[in-house]
Amino acid sequence: MTSNDVHEAEAEPAAVLMEARRLLAWPMLLSLQDRLSETLGAASPPTAAELQDMLGAETRPETNVIGLTATGLGRDLLPTILQTWIDLYVAEKDARKASEGRRTARSSRSRWPRSSSAWPLSERASRHSGPPTTSSRSSGKTTRRRPA
Repeated sequence: MTSNDVHEAEAEPAAVLMEARRLLAWPMLLSLQDRLSETLGAASPPTAAELQDMLGAETRPETNVIGLTATGLGRDLLPTILQTWIDLYVAEKDARKASEGRRTARSSRSRWPRSSSAWPLSERASRHSGPPTTSSRSSGKTTRRRPA
């Protein structure tokens, strides 16, 4: 995790736990298996099931730190596996943020119309730039006139 990721999670300890779970989720392990197949080439990369047994992501009490561990296989493969895992996590997190940003922008556009003609009549009237008007009722009709 980067220091930026840690700072974002400071307000929510549950968010750190959720990120640790994402690191060990099956989709992440499958992506890691595929990426390691590409990276390691002829060497026999571990399967997702083997990665599940090899990798650990544990939160540290009283902190916003996630400790990553990798055990098994040869010592020469573990740094590659850890770095690939971190790279995939960061890419997935960036994609999630971008998706959330697009979703937020779409919902903002749908809540706030661009042209004033799309605003409800009462809101358009309150945004009118002319002097205020008064209304009076006579013989069942409402008339609006500008004050003198």
